[in-house]
Amino acid sequence: MASRAANILDGTRQALAIAEGEADPASYKIHVPAEVDVRAIRMGLSRMAEQVDRTLCLAKGTYVHLLGSQEQ
Repeated sequence: MASRAANILDGTRQALAIAEGEADPASYKIHVPAEVDVRAIRMGLSRMAEQVDRTLCLAKGTYVHLLGSQEQ
């Protein structure tokens, strides 16, 4: 378990270095898709939220509502 956590932490540090421009560009490759299907992404997220509602026996939309209230 500690090894898995160390790998996640290492990846997070690497991502931060890339985001801040501190990493050597030759050490990573970023893929940018030609098109992003935002509708498909939103539909997928909606389905995931509905699954969380069902799994936790919540009223439909409760999970999304709770997420929205945390942002404020």
